[in-house]
Amino acid sequence: MPAGEFARGASTDYALGIEAVIPTRHAGLSIRADVGETRHADRDSPPITALDMFGNSLTFTTYVHNSLIWFDVGPEIERPAGRGTAFTFATLGLLRVSPVVENALVSIFAPQSRPEPNGGWSAGVGGGWRFQTRPDSRLWVALEGECRTCPGRDYFGEVIATTPPSGLTSFHATHGSVTTWGARVALLMSPP
Repeated sequence: MPAGEFARGASTDYALGIEAVIPTRHAGLSIRADVGETRHADRDSPPITALDMFGNSLTFTTYVHNSLIWFDVGPEIERPAGRGTAFTFATLGLLRVSPVVENALVSIFAPQSRPEPNGGWSAGVGGGWRFQTRPDSRLWVALEGECRTCPGRDYFGEVIATTPPSGLTSFHATHGSVTTWGARVALLMSPP
């Protein structure tokens, strides 16, 4: 789910991720790695006006969204809690933000106005509880939450596009922090 200023123009469509938790030689300390993708703010744009190769005005609409792809790694601290394990973690990594316009006409008639994909360092914190499905099982279920932020990125926010008096539409990227939070259920397999 988007949070902070990113939430003003974004909503969540889906999120997919893969995580690995690798135990270390120190009891209660693991290394965590995540990779994933999420899609935000799938919605209609205002009418877009562009010129064709003969100078004729074209008006059309499109869908826009922000696609986020991340990879991060960091320490995870674990403690036994009831039938399972409570854990908390902090991660550093990379996050790529791609403001996407879902219409081929934009690529043909207004390519200069689309925001470019951009990325940078991101940081995350979270925690949760994991438990085995059966005492002798290798399958673990984790209930966890996480907040991830990446400052200084361009994304589609509240204002997507404007058409000035000249008549040609330009897309507008909002520049700011991309902050998301999520609650998820993860399935983990322990090694044999």
